[in-house]
Amino acid sequence: MTTATPHATRQMAIEAVIAAILLALAFVAIAASDVSAMRSNGYWLGLVVVFALVSYGFDRVSSGGRWVDLTALTRTAVHWLGVLAAIELVHVFVQAGQMTNADTGLACGLILALGAFTAGAWGNWRMGILGLALGVATAVVALIEQYLWVLLAVALVAVAVMLLVARMRRASTGA
Repeated sequence: MTTATPHATRQMAIEAVIAAILLALAFVAIAASDVSAMRSNGYWLGLVVVFALVSYGFDRVSSGGRWVDLTALTRTAVHWLGVLAAIELVHVFVQAGQMTNADTGLACGLILALGAFTAGAWGNWRMGILGLALGVATAVVALIEQYLWVLLAVALVAVAVMLLVARMRRASTGA
């Protein structure tokens, strides 16, 4: 078993920090939707854009490809535009009186989780782990009233899994 280079270790740490920040931002959005679904709409839309940019960045870094790749950029944009449209539809339902504030956070959290998971399925595996963690956290929030500590625990486990998988992949490739 080889040890990771300082560059690889630094990259893993940066990716883990980015993942933790994305999860924290998503948890804030879920909580904010409980208070005011319509006021959180802009936050959700901005969050999808951030997830899309990170997804593209993770994909480009892991593939070693060019940063400007029209095919990858188009695929990523179409994927995340679909997520954006679904989240916007949830807010249309709230405005029409068809959903409550609490339902909004859960629905948008689940849509974002599915978007991240599927981005990880065809792109970079890190987004898949983020999506899985966010999906689990959203499901737990639906079942447990006091969810802040649960969200924190899920976020920490997701970051730990991401670091472990990255370390195992680097060790197996000898990088």
